[in-house]
Amino acid sequence: MSDGPEGIGVSPGQTPGSVAGPVGLCAGCSQARAVVSDRGSAFWRCDLSVSDPRFPKYPRLPVLRCAGFARGLGGEGEPSPSPRDSGT
Repeated sequence: MSDGPEGIGVSPGQTPGSVAGPVGLCAGCSQARAVVSDRGSAFWRCDLSVSDPRFPKYPRLPVLRCAGFARGLGGEGEPSPSPRDSGT
């Protein structure tokens, strides 16, 4: 598996959650979060990668099967917000 980021382009006015279709399971997983670059590209980061080397930091998308999948608490397919995405 590659550890390199697999990005999804985000058009102006689009949010990472609005491009959830091509993302797969990550869009509804509590272990995943969207990270938006300064250039507006969205990347999905797996927080399980910090403690478990089986999970790549930036998984190849779309993720169709994942042993670490945990349904997110938001209930709308949105990943947990990143502190970087908070606008501060």
